[in-house]
Amino acid sequence: MDCDRRVPPRTRIAILAAIALTGALAFGVTPAGAVVDATAQSNPLMAPPLGFAGDPSGNGTWAVGADGWVARTGSASTYGHAMAERNGEFVTGIAPSPDGDGYWIVAHNGAVYGHGDVNMYGSGTRVLSQGSVVDIEATPTGRGYWLFTDRGQVLHYGDAKHYGAPDILSKGSIVDAAATPTGKGYWLVSSKGGVYHYGDARWYGSAWRNTSSAITGIAATASGKGYYLSNTGGGLLNYGDAKYYGSLTRKCPGNSVIGIATSKAVRGYWMVLTSGRTFAFSPSSNPKGCGPTGSSRTAVAAKDLFDRMNAERAARGLPALVWDDRLASESRAWSAEMARSGFRHSNLQRLLTDGRFNLVAENIAWARGGSVTAATLHVAWMDSEGHRRNMLSPALQVVGVGVYCGGDGTMWATQEFGRLASAGSAPTAGTPPRNPLTRSDPGTASC
Repeated sequence: MDCDRRVPPRTRIAILAAIALTGALAFGVTPAGAVVDATAQSNPLMAPPLGFAGDPSGNGTWAVGADGWVARTGSASTYGHAMAERNGEFVTGIAPSPDGDGYWIVAHNGAVYGHGDVNMYGSGTRVLSQGSVVDIEATPTGRGYWLFTDRGQVLHYGDAKHYGAPDILSKGSIVDAAATPTGKGYWLVSSKGGVYHYGDARWYGSAWRNTSSAITGIAATASGKGYYLSNTGGGLLNYGDAKYYGSLTRKCPGNSVIGIATSKAVRGYWMVLTSGRTFAFSPSSNPKGCGPTGSSRTAVAAKDLFDRMNAERAARGLPALVWDDRLASESRAWSAEMARSGFRHSNLQRLLTDGRFNLVAENIAWARGGSVTAATLHVAWMDSEGHRRNMLSPALQVVGVGVYCGGDGTMWATQEFGRLASAGSAPTAGTPPRNPLTRSDPGTASC
């Protein structure tokens, strides 16, 4: 049953909790008379990003999702998307023009789509013979580009020239490429860290046998006398004159890095996660890692709930939950869905399908009234044994919080929790006590 009561007067609140373990869903029920019946930077991408590039100005980035949708950061402008053009093919790369006033998008079958001030020089759909296209790189003049496939085939158009391609791939499939500043050469990198170089691209080192995570990207320095490699675990490897400014290693557990980008205009590099979130590393910037961001009412409320939860954990000697962008996106979407179609749990099975987690859990709540803040929901969750168990469980490691504000001022909130499959089986523990309630102040985060 769904129970609610007025706490305080003119405030209506209802909350539920759920947990799922390796595919099995179970609901816990609090004792009769309880308040509840206990039984997850805004990401504009609607599909996982497969292509990533830096604005030549150094002030922004583009990421393109598999569905062709383009997301931007900073001063990078959006000139169009390939969602309608791609005809069902999935998109894998994006390359900006030298002035940053346009870009080319490529699909895995070699189809190329131009947006902004760029011209079209050809497509690989009729000549692609080896594998799928994984990247597109533009020449320095903007009058040509290369397409690179996972099997090592290199296609060239306009003033882009062919400088070579690997005959045998003994070090894994090609995952990314980078052109030299002169446009007279390029590097290819494999999933196992092998670096292939052609034309005036020199070899400065590789991650072959030197990384425990799959390599996902390569980006050249402005001088062309070095390059960076990124891996799924957030690691950063630098070679030649490439300077190390930090990485995402252990900073965003459960969030894989899909690529790295540089710009000739700045020192440093960007790294992007599967969630679409981008981090900038430079002499003056070394991000701490994942966490809630944004200044909207919903983002501030989500951060408040996240901070309150970790304050409760710290007071009980428990490790902090790590923010997970993908779970946060799921949580935001579910809070909005509840506002649209009614208060109920999501299907937690969906969070187990990709194998990232072996244990997931969910808290949901809504509240309406002039005095409702995020603290109202936090205290109600802490008052409930089932919700408190989720929030303070030593077995759960990551969390995403999403808040939606209804037009009538109702606050809808979701917390999605997970335990990474790589962490092994979950430890068993009882429900931590409600007291001392560390964060009971009303706060100001409201709808």
